[in-house]
Amino acid sequence: MRTVLSITRYDLMRLFKDRNLAVFTLIMPVVIMSVLSLAIGGNNQTILLDVVDDDHSALSKAFVEQLKDVGGDSLVVCVYGKENPDDCGLPKEDGWSDVGKKRVEEGDTSGALIIPAGFGDALQQGESVAVEYRSNDSLNAPGVVTNMINTARNRVGSSVVVAQLVYDPELATLTGTTGTTESFTALYAQAEQQWQNPPARIEEESSGKETEVGTGANQSVPGIASMFLLFTLLNAASVLVGERSSGTLQRLFTLPVPKYQVVMGKMLTQMVYAGIQFIILFIIGGFLGAEFGSNYLAIALLVIAFLLCGGALGFLLATFVKNENQAGAIASLAGFVLAPLGGAWWPLNIVPDFMRILGHLSPIAWVMDGFQDLIYYNGTVLDILPEVGVLLAMTAVFGVIGVARFRYE
Repeated sequence: MRTVLSITRYDLMRLFKDRNLAVFTLIMPVVIMSVLSLAIGGNNQTILLDVVDDDHSALSKAFVEQLKDVGGDSLVVCVYGKENPDDCGLPKEDGWSDVGKKRVEEGDTSGALIIPAGFGDALQQGESVAVEYRSNDSLNAPGVVTNMINTARNRVGSSVVVAQLVYDPELATLTGTTGTTESFTALYAQAEQQWQNPPARIEEESSGKETEVGTGANQSVPGIASMFLLFTLLNAASVLVGERSSGTLQRLFTLPVPKYQVVMGKMLTQMVYAGIQFIILFIIGGFLGAEFGSNYLAIALLVIAFLLCGGALGFLLATFVKNENQAGAIASLAGFVLAPLGGAWWPLNIVPDFMRILGHLSPIAWVMDGFQDLIYYNGTVLDILPEVGVLLAMTAVFGVIGVARFRYE
């Protein structure tokens, strides 16, 4: 064992002196993680909707309030001429004619809803009235906003219809009761109140735990870190083939130690370097906003299992190539295929079922599943044991085949 550690220590010293390797294994993943965390930073799902109320009636105000209620936390309604939340970026003094069209075109808002003058009177008299909705077709949000607008419209329209059925000015005149706008408004308010306690309700119940979709740093940091760790581990193939071609391995084999210990030392070098690489990326990822949880034992077990699996795969790869250039090319190809396939670039939650199944042929899919348990569900060691078990099983398969095929000469 002392021989293995001596070889590992010497090779690590050589690796840390290689500046080009540091750029590829440390600086490049940090840059990619940062860019992706910004590009897929979908943690904030709030949608902005500008509203121009040219009617200023009770019903137009009720329509706006219904929009806010339907949208909940996912929709911020920005009303021209009113005090708005800071998220709107729309001061009270700004008018639609001054900034509205520009806000829509530049994507500062998902769209603008224009309520025309006479909106309230038309509804009260049972007439049809159109509201105008302008959006930027290049955005994805307008479809969602349109559904919210339709829901709010149906809600207001239903209450108006109920109030119209009860409110009849001609009948009120004959009976001597009040047939004023105030009475219609009161009837509308009563109808609206019934929505607070509808006779039929939908009770939601999930069939299982909620699935979180990775976004921002919580997706990019573990994904890119796993990808570059795999590159480092697959590089073991280039190291073994290159040193065998140059005669370095043969010279080490002349030492009075078992040959397998020399190979173990070379493999351990790549795994230790990859482990150090992960620690550095883990720390930097924390500054980018990634949250791995506080169960460091679970994180360590998951990463160690991945290092063993990647190392065994790199060792197996060395048995299929003839020279260093070939090993480097195949290792790079394998890394760039296994990384997106396993969900390093995007979460597997968003791909079709068959791609999700195919993706789990990659070790990265299992380590990403483990990270998802830790990041989103506050997982423990027990929660990530299935992923660790699969990675160790892959390690055994790759290792057995690699040992059977490996030739020292």
